[in-house]
Amino acid sequence: MLTKIKITEMRVWKEFKVPSKTEKNSYHIVNVMYDGKMFCDCVAGQYNRDCSHKKMAKLEMSGFTQYAKQ
Repeated sequence: MLTKIKITEMRVWKEFKVPSKTEKNSYHIVNVMYDGKMFCDCVAGQYNRDCSHKKMAKLEMSGFTQYAKQ
């Protein structure tokens, strides 16, 4: 059974605004916590599944997005 995860009383280390691939002019917010956990506000992220938005945030943190955008 899948359960939605709520971010409550957790401290956000960094926040990313990632463009949606399915909705024009729409963004998803990826929160990175101090313990390294990532949460996205998309449907997959609400059920703690990996999503493309989390992957883009990971790339951004590692500095590889400059190559992905070319």
